[in-house]
Amino acid sequence: MFKNLNISTRLVGAFTLLVAMLLAIGGISVLRTVSVEKDLVDITQRRMTIIADMELLRDEANFQARAIRNIALFTDPAKIAEEKQAIAASRTKINELDAKLAPLLVTPKGRELQGKLAELRKPFRESVDKFMAMIAAGEREPAIAYLFDTVRPAQLAYFKAIDDAVVFQTEGAQAASQAAQDTVQNLIVTIAVAALFAAAIAAVVATWIIRSITGPINSAVDLARAVAAGDLTRVVEVKSTDETGVLMQALADMQTGLVQVVGRVRNGSESVSTASEQIAQGNQDLSSRTEQQASALEETAASMEELSSTVRQNADNALQANQLAQSASRVAMEGGQVVSQVVDTMKEINDSSKKIADII
Repeated sequence: MFKNLNISTRLVGAFTLLVAMLLAIGGISVLRTVSVEKDLVDITQRRMTIIADMELLRDEANFQARAIRNIALFTDPAKIAEEKQAIAASRTKINELDAKLAPLLVTPKGRELQGKLAELRKPFRESVDKFMAMIAAGEREPAIAYLFDTVRPAQLAYFKAIDDAVVFQTEGAQAASQAAQDTVQNLIVTIAVAALFAAAIAAVVATWIIRSITGPINSAVDLARAVAAGDLTRVVEVKSTDETGVLMQALADMQTGLVQVVGRVRNGSESVSTASEQIAQGNQDLSSRTEQQASALEETAASMEELSSTVRQNADNALQANQLAQSASRVAMEGGQVVSQVVDTMKEINDSSKKIADII
């Protein structure tokens, strides 16, 4: 079935296959890259933000702990008031950070830790408020004791919740980073395997196309060379209907036509040979006749020589006769003059006789 495909169809199919494999490799690369990008975005834009905000929560908690310590140490009401204002401002920042963190916590574990952090923040705040109320009521010694017995354990528990949340987010970031690295490694392996597979497929397809094209063309070249050398006995096998098959069929038709032409030329050559034999026989007859004519001509030449000799003798005789005739003519002319004189004399005699007769 494939061998009857046109060469252009084969090339287009092979090119389409290669493009499809490249698109598949590109699609896999894009999907894996999107996955890596998603992990990186999760690390940089979510988990790192959460960790940074958690660190800010810890800083604010430490700031409040220092402010509480300062309140326990200060006796100046103005400074104590400043520390209280600082604690109030820190609580506002913590509320803002908590609101900012809420939409970033998408995992159940993260929300659970955030809820625990909120639960532990409440007793810490309540203990700090009670501590400041005791300071405001002048109960410094009981306030300091309350600070160490109640406020600090609540503070440490609150810090522990923050640390747990930070550790969870850090571990999540590390896990996401490792997943991204694994994805990249898998992507490299996948692309390498896909590239090798595509190269193997391309090599197989290219070999098939080359053989399907060069094989029939080589057969056509061999046939053309055989025909050029005068061998018209080759058996032409047309095995396909593609361009090379059409070429082989055309060469087969050409060979058949040449065989017919050679047959006609052979028949014509035989006719020419027969005619040549007849012409040769005619030439032999003509040669014989020519020899006979030559002999006759030789005899005629001999006769002509004798005739020429006779003619020359006749010419000599005619010349002598002419000379004699001229002499006779002169004699005749002289005789004519004499006769004329005789006539005149006879006339005179006749006249004289007439006169004598008259006289008589």
